[in-house]
Amino acid sequence: MLEVRDFIEKMKEEVMDYLPDDVYKDVIIDDVEVVKMNDQKLHGLTFRMPGSDAAPTLYVDEMYQAYKDGADIGYLATEMANMYTASRNAVKPPEIDLSYDKVKDNLTVRLLEKKRNREFLMSTPHVSVGHGLAVIADINMGEDKGGDWRIAINNNVLETLGVDKEKLFAQAMKNSAIAEPAMLIDMSSALFSPERVNLLDRDEPIAPEDIGGMYVLTNASGSLGAAALFYPDVKEKAAGS
Repeated sequence: MLEVRDFIEKMKEEVMDYLPDDVYKDVIIDDVEVVKMNDQKLHGLTFRMPGSDAAPTLYVDEMYQAYKDGADIGYLATEMANMYTASRNAVKPPEIDLSYDKVKDNLTVRLLEKKRNREFLMSTPHVSVGHGLAVIADINMGEDKGGDWRIAINNNVLETLGVDKEKLFAQAMKNSAIAEPAMLIDMSSALFSPERVNLLDRDEPIAPEDIGGMYVLTNASGSLGAAALFYPDVKEKAAGS
């Protein structure tokens, strides 16, 4: 039984035998280890073709588990070759110019738990906001038929952008507050009513006799809404609602 590192090296050798001839002669395969959010470590193979900036990474962790469960390594190499061939025709992420002026209007924020993201945050600019939480910045490239495209800004991307962390997060917070405004909603209406009343928009505080139940603070879309608590002035507005 091969250990994971030996399995990866074996897959690098085996997969070459199952690639199309026009790919086999040029492709360069590198192994990588990627730390994702929640410190999830994934092992993969990156396929690079000369003259192309696109280098898809195919992760092998599930294949390694299948190998340990008895799957033939040749069969798994065939599957990976087929996956790479399919990826060449798949929807590609939008091309992006990593200059600050080009991306500044697409910066957004999201909230992470620091304890579950220790390694991830070592290479990712972030702002600690207390209670074991941190805010990071994304480049939101929008949605298309290929999905919701986001780039989490790591230290290398920040260096490429050529701005400091303070400017990055000030812009990202501003954008998020405009594009995805904070909403304080009564829990019952959030769950059962199609019309949601944003209590942050009230001119008068909630009357004491009307206070009760539970409330949820999120953003307009309800996606990645936890960061809304740290938008400028939101805590003050919530306290006065």
